[in-house]
Amino acid sequence: MVSGIKRIVIVCALFMALGGLVKAQTAPTWSADVASIVYNKCSNCHHAGAIGPFPLMSYQDAFVQAAAIEGSVYDNRMPPWPPDANYRRYAHERLLTTDEKSKILTWIDNGAPEGNPNTAPAPPVYTDAWAIPNPSLTVKMPDYFSEAVSEDMYKCFAIPSNVLQDRYIKSIEVIPGNRSVVHHVLIFQDDSGDCLALDAADPNPGYTNYGGAGSNNASLVIGWVPGAEPYSLPNGFGIKLKANSALVLQIHYPAGTVGQLDSTRVNIEFTTNNNVREVTVAPVLNNNSMQNGPLAIPANQVKTFVQEVTVPAKATVFSVAPHMHLIGRSTKIYAIPPVGDTIPIINIPDWKFGWQGSYQFQYAQTVQQGTILRSEVVYDNTVNNPYNPSSPPQLVTNGEGTADEMILTYFAYTGYQPGDENILMDSTLLTSVPQPLVQDLGIMLYPNPAQDELYLSLPNNTTEPFTLRLFTTAGQLVLTQQITQSGQLSIATLPKGLYIAEIANKTGRQVNKLVKY
Repeated sequence: MVSGIKRIVIVCALFMALGGLVKAQTAPTWSADVASIVYNKCSNCHHAGAIGPFPLMSYQDAFVQAAAIEGSVYDNRMPPWPPDANYRRYAHERLLTTDEKSKILTWIDNGAPEGNPNTAPAPPVYTDAWAIPNPSLTVKMPDYFSEAVSEDMYKCFAIPSNVLQDRYIKSIEVIPGNRSVVHHVLIFQDDSGDCLALDAADPNPGYTNYGGAGSNNASLVIGWVPGAEPYSLPNGFGIKLKANSALVLQIHYPAGTVGQLDSTRVNIEFTTNNNVREVTVAPVLNNNSMQNGPLAIPANQVKTFVQEVTVPAKATVFSVAPHMHLIGRSTKIYAIPPVGDTIPIINIPDWKFGWQGSYQFQYAQTVQQGTILRSEVVYDNTVNNPYNPSSPPQLVTNGEGTADEMILTYFAYTGYQPGDENILMDSTLLTSVPQPLVQDLGIMLYPNPAQDELYLSLPNNTTEPFTLRLFTTAGQLVLTQQITQSGQLSIATLPKGLYIAEIANKTGRQVNKLVKY
């Protein structure tokens, strides 16, 4: 006969065994859960010959680098995506969902099991095929061997377009000549001849310039980073490429790439629409719009600058691209319309010059006449800034050099026409209508924490019905309910834990945390 104490020990051991079995059965594996995430979000930069420092093309690759993956995913350093996703979402995002991040970290915490290798997805195949297979214009920089020994190099290459009349760019893609050394590319156009002269004056291919193209006459077209999709505009829209202009490629070569060959190419598709609507790319927020300028950051100081400009006419905006140098630490840009709530544009809380780019909105953003565009930009000229180019810190002012600074925000925009707000920029979106921006709709949820019943109090002037959706912190939808008036809602069947409550209608969206106990 088994004694009471032995029976307890046996029961505990049984529960522990069962718990371990359940954990083993439910824990993510490489084959079933993680491989597809890595192949979709990581391998584009992490394969042989790409910019990533190690490949992620197999289970063995990922297992060996599990510690590096864990740290990068936990800290949101990889995939590199500077904008704050809680502030604004964009087209073609390179970021992990909450569920994807949870699966990767749980997989590593459980020893990074492979699972059944026979069920693993096939790794992606990378080729040099062009996304624009038949470009209207293709230009390639001359062969260049990187000179970046112990410091990063920023080289500009001015290439004649040989376009004899104004044309309109519908799509543009960057084809790195050497994916292992091309960290990012800024593409400018210049019809003044300045950049061609700078290139001709340097005996070697290209010329060194950090801030931009080296000429105030050059205008930005797009920024490119590894993993970025080709920049494309909807049918009927185009960015003007001026006749007899040069395309200027500013390319970032990381330290330690000295001697490696690059010959990056740019492919362009011109629009064939006879009634093209011109899209302007311009630094709408610039030195002239500063409220507390001039741009000067004394040594050993952290300083915030504010810019404001009033929109003179109703406009349709396709993308935004902030631009600073190494002293820049964060930027937040938003719009204050004459009537209605503030519109978030972009928030980059941890600015890194090497990862700057152009960010397209999921849907074209309509901006009303009289709207105030405002930026709040922070610069850190202290020893606490790991990217500070001077040691000890020195006075930093506006300029094109490595140790200078800039305060620009480029927008791609055109004059508004009815229906522009329905222009979809990313066809991979799951929804067919734009998501309203997050805001406080005045809806109260209580008690919080709640047990079995939740009470929702709607504003008195509510006329449009709401949809309540509850998500787990892993992103799983667990409840959907139409709300037309204040009242009680049963949540008795939900497990205890933390939930995200989203309440939305056609005019707005409110998000709250909810605890069930």
